[in-house]
Amino acid sequence: RENAPDIIEHELANMKQAYGSNFLSAITKALWMMKQHPVAIYDSYAREGMRRRRLSPRYPSYSVYYRAWVAFFDHRDTRNGLDDAIAWLPESPFVQNLLKTGELIDSELQSLAGSMWFRNRVTDRRLCFEGGVVEFK
Repeated sequence: RENAPDIIEHELANMKQAYGSNFLSAITKALWMMKQHPVAIYDSYAREGMRRRRLSPRYPSYSVYYRAWVAFFDHRDTRNGLDDAIAWLPESPFVQNLLKTGELIDSELQSLAGSMWFRNRVTDRRLCFEGGVVEFK
């Protein structure tokens, strides 16, 4: 958590110097795929979700966005909501079907549900939903 924003802003500056454009969303998505938690994906929907929650009026840098995202992620209400969702997950019809068909086994589900990257991704998707995403793919 301490150096994720600095690394991302450094790579953003490198890309901007090389290509003359801002690739913040792409950089955060790529680094999240490589490193997962604690990288927070920055995109227009998640940013809008944060704005609608009045967590920060503007995000002049990834560092500012990241601090707001981490505060949201660590907030008691967010943690409790994640705990409730993860407790419900094994009983959800979709997961029950995956278990029934053998596409998922219980140990994989437990590993997935217990991981920080899963909690990170659920938080990201929640913010995207609140920011206006109408369909998840």
